[in-house]
Amino acid sequence: MKHRSAIVTGGCGFIGVHCVKRLLEQGHSVLCIDNLSRRGAQANLNWIARDPKRLPGSFNFDQTDIRRFEELENVFRKHVHRHGNPEVVIHQAAQVAVTQSVAQPRIDFETNALGTFNVLEAVRRICPDATIIFASTKKVYGSLESVEVCELDERYEFRTLKTGIPSSHPVDPSTPYGCSKCAADHYMRDYSRIYGLRTLVFRQSCVYGTRQFGEEDQGWVSWFAIAAALRGDINVFGRGKQLRDLLWIDDLLDAYWMAWHSGLPGQVFNIGGGPQNSLSVVELIKLLKELSSDETFNMRVRQFSTRPGDQLVYVSDISELTQKLGWRPKISPRQGVEWLCEWVKRNRAEIEEVALRADDVHDVQDPGFEAVHEMKGESFRESTNVRRADASRGTDYNSNGLCVKGVPVEAQNSNEHVTTRVSQFHRGGSFHRR
Repeated sequence: MKHRSAIVTGGCGFIGVHCVKRLLEQGHSVLCIDNLSRRGAQANLNWIARDPKRLPGSFNFDQTDIRRFEELENVFRKHVHRHGNPEVVIHQAAQVAVTQSVAQPRIDFETNALGTFNVLEAVRRICPDATIIFASTKKVYGSLESVEVCELDERYEFRTLKTGIPSSHPVDPSTPYGCSKCAADHYMRDYSRIYGLRTLVFRQSCVYGTRQFGEEDQGWVSWFAIAAALRGDINVFGRGKQLRDLLWIDDLLDAYWMAWHSGLPGQVFNIGGGPQNSLSVVELIKLLKELSSDETFNMRVRQFSTRPGDQLVYVSDISELTQKLGWRPKISPRQGVEWLCEWVKRNRAEIEEVALRADDVHDVQDPGFEAVHEMKGESFRESTNVRRADASRGTDYNSNGLCVKGVPVEAQNSNEHVTTRVSQFHRGGSFHRR
């Protein structure tokens, strides 16, 4: 029997591998394209391919870089020749770290903007009837400095936008990452208008779940969960009141599938957990402590001044998805974080192995990263001073500090973190085993 066909770029990343798995479960012949440069990609490839017969679909993998159009086009043509035109192309391949986009903007642009253009051209030339699902980002809206924010005890919130940021909000990217993803976002929409391609753009907030080997500036929920279980030191920038809406991975995939089968082309959606599923950094740390026993909770927090360009608050207005597709998130942050912690505990050995392998992945990029942080030194010092609390209690910071009851917190000099982070960011990140 001939399987239905599908293609997933970045199919060994966190979201991509879940897309591949769902497609295989539904009997598709799936082409997974990934250059395996991301932390955890090889582990996810091993996981999805370890027992091909357990899933009804057909799995095919090609280690191709989307920046190389001729190679990408050739891979598409081979797949179509063998398995037929794909019903869907899910485009997840990307450079996803804001800090790395600042350190190496050319790589960021070539991956996110040019790479997306290459995917669009491959679809236009080879399989124009396929639906294209594109993972965009909340970072297209920039730092949202024009949106008024109020400060509560443990979180910041929008003062007036109670339902969150709608997709009609003006885009204003403020980092190379935001710019490259915004360009890709626009190309997706224009290829729908000009060439009639069936594109769907999802400007995603904080998606989290299993198979996410988080890093400090990308995948922060899993990063914290892993640190809590593996005796990690976590770096918190600013007061820890930064707020995000969280979306469990299966809820995201439900939205993808509903949009794909809706027949609505050229749509742009903001997607996240919405206001009802938001957590601040401090609230997440408290939840992790609550879900852990005293013996298993090993996180220690190190506090630094605010990073330039960080959004104090980002919450998605998901009402358009609800109105057009009937979609709502089903999994609460508490339930999702609990599942995530259980996955970390069950897969501790694999997670530790991934962290060790990260030593060899991106070392070549450290000099550029160091140069950026030397250049940004003044910005890192712009926050008000934070005094050191009694680490045994972890309480009673002043109004500019971070207070998480029962969690050791150490105030750090931002200049020290410049050096520390350079040597460790691409070698398993900057939570440190004690």
